[in-house]
Amino acid sequence: MNAYVEVIHYFTNIPKKYNNTIQDSETYNFTTTEDSKIGDDLPPVEYNWTISNQPDNVLNYKLPFYRFVQVPGFEAIIVIAALVIVVLIFKRKKKDEKK
Repeated sequence: MNAYVEVIHYFTNIPKKYNNTIQDSETYNFTTTEDSKIGDDLPPVEYNWTISNQPDNVLNYKLPFYRFVQVPGFEAIIVIAALVIVVLIFKRKKKDEKK
């Protein structure tokens, strides 16, 4: 049997999965008894973020996943500032018309 590890990385606001695969160059040999139950268990599955009721063979830890982070409110500041400027311009024009 050969062993390898896949390390998964996600970066903020980048939906692409980056990974480092580490592979061991040694070959491992081991023996098992004549057990008829070897291979009967379901393989472990990754935690599914979209469902609340996880299956019994789910991993006992959560793997990294893509997270979108949005900074709220900056566009609102610009819109409010633009509206204030427009109101000030119209008030100034009205004052100039009265004179």
